[in-house]
Amino acid sequence: MPRHLIIGNGVAGIRAAEAIRQRDSRSSVTILSAESYPFYLRPQLPRFVAGEVPEAGLKGKPKRYYADNGLDVRLGAQVVGLKDNKVTLQDGQTIEFDTLLIATGARPTVPAGVDVKTAGVVTLGSLDDAKRLKEAVNTAKTAVVLGAGIFGIELVNTLVRCGVAVTFLIPEARFWPEALDEIASDLAEKHLSAAGVRLVKGVKLAETRARQGKLSGVTTTGGDFIECQLLGVAEGATPNVDFLRPSGLQMDRGIVVDAQMRTNLPNVFAAGDCAQVAHVASGGLETSIRWQNAWQQGAVAGANMAGEPVKYPGVTTTASVLLCDVEVVAIGKSNAWGGDYKVKIGDETAEYPQEGIYKKLVADQHGTLVGALFLGNASEANDVDQLVRDKARLSDVSDELMKRLFGFQSYYWRPPAAFCPVCKLQMVLGPDAKEGDTLACPACGVELEVTKVGDRLSVSLAR
Repeated sequence: MPRHLIIGNGVAGIRAAEAIRQRDSRSSVTILSAESYPFYLRPQLPRFVAGEVPEAGLKGKPKRYYADNGLDVRLGAQVVGLKDNKVTLQDGQTIEFDTLLIATGARPTVPAGVDVKTAGVVTLGSLDDAKRLKEAVNTAKTAVVLGAGIFGIELVNTLVRCGVAVTFLIPEARFWPEALDEIASDLAEKHLSAAGVRLVKGVKLAETRARQGKLSGVTTTGGDFIECQLLGVAEGATPNVDFLRPSGLQMDRGIVVDAQMRTNLPNVFAAGDCAQVAHVASGGLETSIRWQNAWQQGAVAGANMAGEPVKYPGVTTTASVLLCDVEVVAIGKSNAWGGDYKVKIGDETAEYPQEGIYKKLVADQHGTLVGALFLGNASEANDVDQLVRDKARLSDVSDELMKRLFGFQSYYWRPPAAFCPVCKLQMVLGPDAKEGDTLACPACGVELEVTKVGDRLSVSLAR
């Protein structure tokens, strides 16, 4: 009877366990988690900190989920080594396996010189982080956030929700150049400013200052002192793979895998934020910090661990996030402009950006779609993502989709749509959707309820 071992109790690990069980009800499946909590909905941590979701609302599975599915979960089990088809735990125990999945996720990157043990220095990568932040915001009036990636944006969103005055420290000359072009950066900065966020660009953190063991402020490389009670640290994401470096696994930014999520070691797989997978648009290998991608990769890994050959099609959407309640979706080469790339942003009657909305399609020199960018209205993101995945040509995009993307009416009307609060899938609601309706996210399966925010329909976790 095969012995399947999974390191990581997040979405990739859980989805892999389910995929194994769908194909094999008898083999042993053991899940090791360094955290002390059962599976929880990590994307809901900002709302937990803001008091909008109780801790019980973070629960991702029913109480008897592990037992009912024959899963041996071991919480607080820290893996420190991998060698010869067995892993070693921090307490010295060893566990042998026939197949292994590494799904250890990633953590917010902390720059050198920042001590996360200082009271007031916070991150938001785990439930323990969220609990510390939830307590800290009760007495904080001002905060500085480092880093303009996904983790940084989530920290800003969280602190704004909590009523804390935020200064966003951006080392580049503009906001999030890895995902946004200059037009989108400018528009995003305006949205942030409208939400009360102060942006300081082109400088880095020089040092932190503390008084009686508590953070009192920070100094920038520009010489300015910014008083704050909180410092949110999120300069990118670091895969949790340091303990595996002596193992012989091929690594770059993350653990390198093929289309079946296999590593270079026999019977060892990797999935989720710690894995480096094929990117459809670039043709290279990239890490991707996105719940939906991790969900899909876990399913592929689990199928292959159970003996069914399944291939992962690769990553296209690299970012899907709410920026102070403004939709942002970046697909493929989203920040490309000029040179070998042809860009479509509108026509003679409707040039973006207008009304706080920006949409862009990117094609390479051969006319093949390789990227897209949506800010303020991402209603067509799923359709465009599929076109990029299919390597469609810009000239082949239907007139109907072009009209929805760039027609004049697109500024003033959009189909009812919302982001799944868990996997961030952009969902188009039906024309008859109304407040109180329930539905399941087609990507991650979580049960949702249609809610109303102002005059717009949205979705939240079902109560």
